[in-house]
Amino acid sequence: MVLNLDDYPSEKIDELLETILRQTNPQANLKHLDELTMIKDGKITKVFGR
Repeated sequence: MVLNLDDYPSEKIDELLETILRQTNPQANLKHLDELTMIKDGKITKVFGR
């Protein structure tokens, strides 16, 4: 999954990422998520990868 967060408030990014990562456990909705990458201000950052 790639998130383009250029228009997202910087102060809320950590909260958003924590919420997404909590949903990657075996009983949650995103249990099959293999990779999470974010783009902010043109910078590409890998957040999560299995």
